[in-house]
Amino acid sequence: MRDPRWRPARSGSDDSPTRPPELWTGRRLALNALVEFERNRTFVADALEELFDETGASGQERGFATELANGCVRRMITLDLLIEPCVSRPRENIEDGLWILLRLGVYQLLFMRGLAPHAAVHETVELANIIGMPRWQGMVNAVLRQVQRTFIPEGGLDERQIAGVENLTPDLLVTGFREVSSGAEGGESRIVYDALRLREPLGGDPRRDLVAYLARTLSYPEWLVGRWRTAHGEEEALRLGAWFNTPGIMSLRVNLLRTDRETVLQELASRAIAARAGDLPESIVLESSIPLAGFGPFQRGEVTVQDVSAMGAARLLDPQPGERVWDVCAAPGGKTTHLAERMRNEGSVLATDINPPRVWQVSSAAERLGLTNVASRLMSPESYDAPTEQFDAILLDVPCSNTGVLGKRPEVRWRLSPSEFSELTVLQRRLLDLGISRLRPGGRLLYSTCSIEPEEDGLLIRNALGAHPDLSLRTEQFHRPGRPGDGGYQALIVRAG
Repeated sequence: MRDPRWRPARSGSDDSPTRPPELWTGRRLALNALVEFERNRTFVADALEELFDETGASGQERGFATELANGCVRRMITLDLLIEPCVSRPRENIEDGLWILLRLGVYQLLFMRGLAPHAAVHETVELANIIGMPRWQGMVNAVLRQVQRTFIPEGGLDERQIAGVENLTPDLLVTGFREVSSGAEGGESRIVYDALRLREPLGGDPRRDLVAYLARTLSYPEWLVGRWRTAHGEEEALRLGAWFNTPGIMSLRVNLLRTDRETVLQELASRAIAARAGDLPESIVLESSIPLAGFGPFQRGEVTVQDVSAMGAARLLDPQPGERVWDVCAAPGGKTTHLAERMRNEGSVLATDINPPRVWQVSSAAERLGLTNVASRLMSPESYDAPTEQFDAILLDVPCSNTGVLGKRPEVRWRLSPSEFSELTVLQRRLLDLGISRLRPGGRLLYSTCSIEPEEDGLLIRNALGAHPDLSLRTEQFHRPGRPGDGGYQALIVRAG
């Protein structure tokens, strides 16, 4: 249960906050979402969405809360390493809510550019009073100022730029990265990492133990960083860790049944929202995330938020008007509705999922977009009530480790364990065999994940094809995280006709 003093007021309830609702700032929203995450393992995005609905927070406060809450979850290990030397009590003797508030303050000090340090300290101290915990104020003030004295140089943040692993030193903290073009036509881009030079080392010596250093300073489990280094090398391990600590790129998919891309780009420009056309005819890439509340094209069913790599699923499967299509693991409906749009709202798309509220999400998305060729159906986890008919095309976007989307789903890095890969591949293979059994002669099946792990991707597909000589791999697509969007894998399988 959340402390009732921290909850938004509800009409007729007894759990109203001790301060007026206008004090539901981005910091307070982020704090509540982080408390929900710690206590109930709630997804931060879900906790924030509930709070936004309850409080009616402005778009500016929503954006600030989203960056702050997600950043604190992503950087949890690093934040704790910064706080621990600056407190006089053992961690277990400090209340959970107070520790979360300290994380929130330290994140503002080191990772939120353009925010004055005195404002970060003052507003975080004041937040303790706003939520009805004034006894926390003294400790919050003392710890945040000690963090400043211990780790931040006297002149303020010492920002540096480095080129890669060979430039890492014990006192550097990588905070972000970007790809810089060479300037020449067709020339290769290079990666530049943003870093802070700290007064005191935080992560050990990268020359002696790079995995431990990256795990501490980029905030990941050591086993995961070690897995990246083994599979991809040291430079890619650094790049992946830095990329997944960014919010990523927000992309829109234009519903070409209702409008065209140029019209949407013009509306974005009229709102001073920087955007450009994507590689697909229906894709738009935004320079920064925007709130959807009150965004006309979204409300009118003209756009859907979808990553560019996810849009590739419908493009590869290429459903045609009049075909029978099955989206096996359909919720929340982004790929389902893309299939229906590409079919020009003709034919049929059966969307199944095992979660009742998420099945409703698929229906709601189709309704918003004006799609009438989508039928949603609840299916048991064991799939005993799966459809028995044959389909022209099947999309199988299986449950996976989500290691290609760790930035957008910041909790995953803390929930995932090495043992889960073997459990997931059993489920993925069962679902793949189910899909294959419902594929008509000459039909296509697209297997899709948000994972970058070989055992969930190419290895699994090749093992399955070995058991089905009438199937062939038409094409496969590996999406590298950050090049340009989410990471993942897609394989198009065709049955002989």
